[in-house]
Parts: sequence; C-alpha cells; structure tokens
Amino acid sequence: MFLSKQIKNITTNDFVQRKQNKFRKILTPVLATAGIFASPLVSFAAKVNVSDSSDMGTVAGGIVDVIIQITRYAGIVLLAVGFIRFLLAKASDNSNGMNSGVMNAMCGAAMVGFGPLLKLAGIIS
Repeated sequence: MFLSKQIKNITTNDFVQRKQNKFRKILTPVLATAGIFASPLVSFAAKVNVSDSSDMGTVAGGIVDVIIQITRYAGIVLLAVGFIRFLLAKASDNSNGMNSGVMNAMCGAAMVGFGPLLKLAGIIS
C-alpha cells in the first residue's frame, strides 16, 4: 500500500512537471513578443519632458495616454485571440469554446474602443 502511494505521487509529479514545461515553452515566446510590442510604449512615455512643463496635468496626461495605449494594444491581442479561439472551436463544434472565444473578442473590442470612448465623452483630451 505504501509503495502504491509513492508510485502515484511520482506519476502525479511527473504529470505536473510535464505540464509546467509545456507552459514554459508556450509562455516564453509570448512574453518575448509582448516585450517587443511594448517597447514603443516606453519611448512614447519618454517623450513627456517634465523639465519643459512642470505642470502636473501634463505629466498625468502623458501617463494616462500610455495606459490607454497599453489597453488598446492588449485589446487588439485579446480580439485576435478570441477570434482564433472561436474559429478553432467552430471547427471542432465546441459550443463552450465558441462562447469563450466570442467573450474574449468582445472584451478585446471593448478595450480597443476604451480610449476613443473616453475622448468622445470629453473625459480626456
């Protein structure tokens, strides 16, 4: 009985280890790609020169612009991922996957439209 518990723990740990390795293989290129796409935002944020305009509104406006840009880019990625998930689920006739894909795409579209909506409402300029 003790031996069977040890064997079960070893197989469970091996399974978890394989899943973690697979996750790391997927996560590394995703983070690298995100870093490449986020690098223009760093240069965009560096354009705010505090010494020329020491007004806090200008600095806060620059920070808000950076946050809106990040939200827009994340929304584009989420929209694309949702569309791909929907197509893959549609091909395999998976209704739960299709719902999940549509929800991801809708959230991505909302994130893309967040900045223009705030500008249209007059909250930001």
